[in-house]
Amino acid sequence: MLKKLLKKTYHLFNQVRVVHSIPGRLRLLIPNLSDIPETLRKKYEDRVTELILSKKGIKSIEYSYRTNKVLIYYDIKYISADKILNWLNRISELIIEHSEFYENKSLKEIEDNLDILYKILKEGNFDGK
Repeated sequence: MLKKLLKKTYHLFNQVRVVHSIPGRLRLLIPNLSDIPETLRKKYEDRVTELILSKKGIKSIEYSYRTNKVLIYYDIKYISADKILNWLNRISELIIEHSEFYENKSLKEIEDNLDILYKILKEGNFDGK
C-alpha cells in the first residue's frame, strides 16, 4: 500500500508537462530525461521512437537530453496535444509501476529487462483518455 502511494506521488511530480504548444507541434518537458545513460540512449532511442510513432497521428519526435525536452510533430486531424500528453503520462506511469525491471539493477540487468518492459508498454491501454 505504502509503496503504491509512493509510486503515485513520484509520478505526480515527474509527469510530462507542456512547455510550448501550437497546433501540430508540441514541446514537452520530460523530467529526468537527461539521467538516462548515453549508452542506453544510443542503443534504444530507435525503439522509444518506434513506440511513440505507433500512436496514430504522431509524425515525428526530436529529443534534447541536455534540456530534458522533446519536440513532437503531429497531425491535428488524428490527435490532439492533450491526448498525446495523457498518453505519454500513462506510459510514464506504467514505467513507474514496473520499477522491478530497473530498480536496484545493474545496467546489464536493465538492458535484459527492456524487452519485457517494452512489450508491456506496447500492449498497454493507450487511448489518451
